[in-house]
Amino acid sequence: MNGMENSPIVSVIIPSFNREALITETLQSVSNQTYTNWECLIIDDGSTDGTKVVVHSFVDKDSRFKWVERHREPKGAPTCRNIGIEISEGEYVIFLDSDDLLADFCLEKRVEHFRLNPTLDFVVFNILGFKKKPGDYNLLWNVLDKDEDDLYRFLISDTPWATPSAIWKKDSLIRLGGWDVNAKNWQDWEFHIRALIAGYSYIKIDSKEDCFFRCDHEEIAISKNERQIQHLKSRVSTLNNLSSVLHRSNVSNPQYTEAIALQYFRICVFLKEQEAEHLSIWSKVKSSHLIPPFWHYLWLIYLKKEFYKQSKLRAPLKRVIDKILSAFKKRHFWANPTTFKRIMKDR
Repeated sequence: MNGMENSPIVSVIIPSFNREALITETLQSVSNQTYTNWECLIIDDGSTDGTKVVVHSFVDKDSRFKWVERHREPKGAPTCRNIGIEISEGEYVIFLDSDDLLADFCLEKRVEHFRLNPTLDFVVFNILGFKKKPGDYNLLWNVLDKDEDDLYRFLISDTPWATPSAIWKKDSLIRLGGWDVNAKNWQDWEFHIRALIAGYSYIKIDSKEDCFFRCDHEEIAISKNERQIQHLKSRVSTLNNLSSVLHRSNVSNPQYTEAIALQYFRICVFLKEQEAEHLSIWSKVKSSHLIPPFWHYLWLIYLKKEFYKQSKLRAPLKRVIDKILSAFKKRHFWANPTTFKRIMKDR
């Protein structure tokens, strides 16, 4: 790209926690970019291994790399990313995980699409999974160009893109309010849903993958076991917030609210299996008017009778309810056939 010195700065923001063994590859992929007007902010979340030493081997050689330690609570990637947004100097922002890799043309291609579409809030690109090195697995994150509503896809967990897939305008991130620091998990899911509810403008570029996410490692990650009770309750809180945001918006419709109710139902199933509170949560779905009372009652029967279990597949009452759901909903609310499945790319 000609005139690089006059090109906008891209801020690559990377939260890190105990990634001594993996972050070298990530930072090297940033260093290899054909687009050179970037800064890379590594926001450390309290690492206790040699992550700092590894990162400083890049910082000491290239002033575009910056090491920052999280200076406020709570701990977690959302706080680190918000700190990165606040101190970044770029016009555009990419959020990268500390084990992801960028193709060397990634920033150049992404900035060019923003040049062609200057009014957009963000642009989305294909990313590809790998195990040891890019090209050894060819696992697409998802089908990017489905002819379906992206907000609905997120709500039913058919997640169309991942966090590293997008490049953002910094101003748009500030207007959105950044990341929800109270979310223990589902942070990426909540963040993108909130942007779509807000009506942010974007396009999806279904072209050659420019970023790679790691599918196979045993390193300590920021995320925890998603079925731990505290994390399930955190998801309930996230759903409560999203329900309120959706209710206040001008895009709410029965399809969206039913999808949120489905997420509540799944959480209630996991909580029930751990003998934790679940009926009180499901009663809040009724009081929130996410679904009509009749459907709420049918789902309650499913929950109480444990019809979601393999052993209950032939229960007579379950079969009656399934027929009702099939006739009126045209699909089963529990085993949704469109639920997110990663797609193997043709080699």
